[in-house]
Order: sequence, then C-alpha cells, then structure tokens
Amino acid sequence: GICSEIILKPKDVSQEELLDITDQLNTDPRVSGILVQLPLPDHVDERTVCNGIAPEKDVDGFHIINIGRLCLDQHSLIPATASAVWEIIKRTGIETFGKNVVVAGRSKNVGMPIAMLLHTDGEHERPGG
Repeated sequence: GICSEIILKPKDVSQEELLDITDQLNTDPRVSGILVQLPLPDHVDERTVCNGIAPEKDVDGFHIINIGRLCLDQHSLIPATASAVWEIIKRTGIETFGKNVVVAGRSKNVGMPIAMLLHTDGEHERPGG
C-alpha cells in the first residue's frame, strides 16, 4: 500500500504559496510522488506550478521535461490513463506500428499522451522509452 496526504488549499491560494509547497515536497525524502489536482484557479499559472514539481516526483507526467521525454521516445513517466489505454491496446494484440489512428480529444493529461505513445510505438518494447 501507499501512504498519502491531501493538502487542500482555498481557491484564493497564491501561486507563490503553491510553489513553496511543491519546493518543500520536492526536498522531502519521504515523498516519492506529487500530484497537483487540476484545474487550478484562474489566477494561478498551471504550467508554472506543474514545472515546479521535481520531474522524478511528477506523478502525472506534466513537467515539461517529462512531456519532452515522452514526445522524444525517451524513458519517461507515462500518465496513468494513457498507460492504461496502452496496456489495453497491448493486451488486444492489435499491431499499431505503421497504422493511422485517430485519438478523440487533445487534453494534456489523456489525449496528447495517448497520441505520443502511439506515435513513438515501434522502436522500444514500450512507447515512452
């Protein structure tokens, strides 16, 4: 099992406070993963907060380094939903390499990672490195 902690902040939380929290969690050796619940309030820059998480602790794979690794077919953390879709495809035995595929949706947490997994399919045992 895992231990988890929910840090709930009000909607008027400042971006600086969120970044301070991520800094503390990044340096805490007891913390192995961090997940920011999106969407964030309008006054907080989502990209800045996601990039504030250490890439190796970025459970969602939203840090720019993790996104880049996935897109470049390098070893990377694969977001959970995209990983589940890839596992289902694998278990069906359907060959995807060289096929044309339509991914309905372009969200950064589901559609884009699935598209990247399918795009990089073929060079490695599993897409994403």
